[in-house]
Amino acid sequence: MPAHFRPHQRAAQPPAHFERRQECLCCQTRDTRICDRRFLAGNGQYHREIDKGHGRFEKREYFVCNDVSWIPYANLWRSLSGFGVCVSTVEQDGKTTISFNYSIYSVRNMTAREFAKCKRGHWSVESFHWVLDMVFREDESRARTDNSAENLNVFRHFAFTLLKAESSFKSSIPNKQFKCLFDNDYLWKVFSCS
Repeated sequence: MPAHFRPHQRAAQPPAHFERRQECLCCQTRDTRICDRRFLAGNGQYHREIDKGHGRFEKREYFVCNDVSWIPYANLWRSLSGFGVCVSTVEQDGKTTISFNYSIYSVRNMTAREFAKCKRGHWSVESFHWVLDMVFREDESRARTDNSAENLNVFRHFAFTLLKAESSFKSSIPNKQFKCLFDNDYLWKVFSCS
């Protein structure tokens, strides 16, 4: 058989651009990414939270970098101390969704655990504003005369606090509002929570 018809033999060595994963020496795992996370966690640059419940599994991984010297024009951001990312992996109903949420911050030497606490605290504030917007229709309010907007805002916050504090009827805020509309006994129970 002529030489140009011979099948090519595969090279014994992988090509130069192929990156071979080697066993990590410090933790004896096959995946060096696990070791990288352990190293970052030891330096305060990585934190992980896992939530399970209601058919949903969520893993949030927080990474921070406090060295901004390599970012072009970083000096134009006053008080920029670092940036972080929250990688959220959600498994629900057989589907997996991965999202990335990037943030910059001005806190000096922030750890990933502190970053996670700030992110979760921010989402609780956002959740509160979402309830005010969607349940109480705050954005649709046309009250503009004198102090009417501020007064209505105080009443919305008060109503939200009372409905959230009432725990005998386990349901959403709109369902609790609806029940107050038709059940005077429940309405008085809600008012007694203050």
